[in-house]
Amino acid sequence: MKTKAGSFVKYSISSVVCFLLDYGLFTLLNAFLLRGMADGTRELAATYGARAVSAAVNFLLNRNVVFADTSDPARAAVRYALLAVLQAAVSAALVYLIRDLSGASRLMETVIKIPVDVGLFLASYQIQRRWVFRKTE
Repeated sequence: MKTKAGSFVKYSISSVVCFLLDYGLFTLLNAFLLRGMADGTRELAATYGARAVSAAVNFLLNRNVVFADTSDPARAAVRYALLAVLQAAVSAALVYLIRDLSGASRLMETVIKIPVDVGLFLASYQIQRRWVFRKTE
């Protein structure tokens, strides 16, 4: 699968695998491993712990399998981290803005988040392909 369509399929599979990993680790950490922590702190620790692992796995899969990047791994890791932080911020801002402008209830934020994150998923693929894991000559 060396075509752009092939890399998009690999990117999609990588994303689904890492989503499942993130969700599974969050559940494991939240339910069993961090039981002694106070509410709020436990969920936050489980979220960050699971996200750190799933992001690292996603970076490695995207770098080595999806885009077959051979450039400087440190440069790619910094770019990937910047993209991840920016993507999360844009997602939160757009969900808030759309909900606020539409007058929707807070319950609708989950529904609003779906098309926002689908759009960011598509944009992230292009940004990773063209900037994070850009082929250097």
